[in-house]
Amino acid sequence: MSKEGNDAFVKGSCAATVAQLKSAKPIVAKAVSERTAKVVGGIYNLQDGVVELLAWCGRDQALTRT
Repeated sequence: MSKEGNDAFVKGSCAATVAQLKSAKPIVAKAVSERTAKVVGGIYNLQDGVVELLAWCGRDQALTRT
């Protein structure tokens, strides 16, 4: 698998996990719907130590890079 294909797979997996967590009942789903909590996915790069935080609003969008 190419690096691009692997990156797409990891981001897709992260998005699926975020979606699953957002709907976790009863506590998480309630907090998300009341906007008292957010579920955001992050991808840690082992080679350079960079964490890419991702928001899932219909498409992936980088929030920050640290």
